[in-house]
Amino acid sequence: MRAMNIAVVLAFSIGSIANGQQENWTLAAPIHSPPARGHAAMAYDEQRGVIVLFGGAETSGASLLGDTWEWDGTDWRRVGTTSSPDARRAHAMAYDPIRRRVVLFGGLAAQSDRRSDTWEYDGTNWTMRNTLPFNDGRFDLGMAFDPVRRQLIRFGGGGAGGDYGDTQAWTGSQWVLVGAGGPTPRSRFAMATDSVRDRIVLFGGSVDSGGSAGLRNDTWQWNGQSWQQVFPATIPPIRLQFAMAFDASTARVVAFGGQTASGAERQTWAFDGRDWTRRTTLTSPPAQLRAPLAYHAASDQVVLLANDGATWIYDAPTLAPATFATFGAGCPGGNGIPVLAASSGSLPYVGSPFRVELTGLGSGPFLWPLAIVGFSDSMWGSHALPLGLSSIGLPDCTLYVEVAIAEPMARVGDLATKAIEVPANGGLVGRDFWLQALVIDVGAAGGAALSNAGRGRIGAR
Repeated sequence: MRAMNIAVVLAFSIGSIANGQQENWTLAAPIHSPPARGHAAMAYDEQRGVIVLFGGAETSGASLLGDTWEWDGTDWRRVGTTSSPDARRAHAMAYDPIRRRVVLFGGLAAQSDRRSDTWEYDGTNWTMRNTLPFNDGRFDLGMAFDPVRRQLIRFGGGGAGGDYGDTQAWTGSQWVLVGAGGPTPRSRFAMATDSVRDRIVLFGGSVDSGGSAGLRNDTWQWNGQSWQQVFPATIPPIRLQFAMAFDASTARVVAFGGQTASGAERQTWAFDGRDWTRRTTLTSPPAQLRAPLAYHAASDQVVLLANDGATWIYDAPTLAPATFATFGAGCPGGNGIPVLAASSGSLPYVGSPFRVELTGLGSGPFLWPLAIVGFSDSMWGSHALPLGLSSIGLPDCTLYVEVAIAEPMARVGDLATKAIEVPANGGLVGRDFWLQALVIDVGAAGGAALSNAGRGRIGAR
């Protein structure tokens, strides 16, 4: 979708949109709740639409926990797995959308028992995938999905010889070094994936594993190749033992709680890729230390599991919500039926790229996917839509959208992607557009295949 084409075709005023809602933290009232804990970890399973919680330490400090829980947007459910990581705290977890697994690494099974094992959770059971030598064990590290490399990335953490400062990627069987330089070695910081800007954001932490003199409030971004420090005009106070999550509905990284030089606090901050802002809410959770935070995309919730076991929901309403929904069915190519969908966490907002994915291509060499963008699903010139294409040698294929623009998609193996730049033009808000993919495929009947289609509505944050 070329920016100038959208601007010419669409015209609408954002000035008519009003939003009187106040962003706020709300105490949820689930029927079931995990026991009170700290130093736990959470990750959102995109495929199943649940937040996965594992482990932590009882707030009394009496014992470690090794239980698995899931939040479905309304209630918590304890999962009885037949195999599981050892009870631990200060571990890292993130979701791998390529392998469709929640990945867990490291942590502390006792005060000096640094774990070096990697586990994967498929929604039913935990499976250990890799165990490193003892001295590679680490805790209070960061882990997030890199949308550029399409791999999980981990950074830093405390270890046998002090804090680490390396960047490694998970291949599915081992961790490999992918970057040198960047933030100083540290632990007890936080990382989150900014899926709108294709960045991993890192903030704060401690460079000496303790003491207020080692606290940091620097901001870094990983772009798939290297770390770059960002110098915002406004910066949160130095802190550690806090949590961050990316709120896809507002395109901001949200940070809450942690320890500052003056003690535990309850501030909410947000980072939009350029600057940090202190958020004003009507209510707020109590001060928290290492209370996990995750974004539940299915219900548009930023979820905090407080140290006392309470569940808090952060909601920052958008000016005008964006939407994207698929419809119809594709027709088969030489390797199957291509399926079009929005990339995880991506919606069409003004001033941001909207990312879509095409799967089911197969791995053959003679495949060229194109993204078709239209501004109608009822007419294409003099042709009524949807339009069956059997008469031109494409049996079982249906064109659902007007062909206004067609652009190549970037393909790697079975996956093709397209970043659609939506201009920062308020006149586009509330306007609809339609997408479909055409795959030139020498193995298909008629030499091409079509995907299902999708309807998007442009929003404003």
